[in-house]
Amino acid sequence: ADITFHDYHLNKLIINATVTNDASNHVAEKAGFHLDGILRQEDPNPRGGFFDVNTYSLLRSEWS
Repeated sequence: ADITFHDYHLNKLIINATVTNDASNHVAEKAGFHLDGILRQEDPNPRGGFFDVNTYSLLRSEWS
């Protein structure tokens, strides 16, 4: 996140993780990202259908 906020001067960093990907969701939560919501049927599933996706964000003002 340092590169995002300090080198590139961006205001928001976003992580998208399928709702069933516990490891990726845990990483986002442990890193202090805020769960903004769920994007329904966002990612195609190779076996058919779609995955719901959790969208997390971290703002520059929240980064310590």
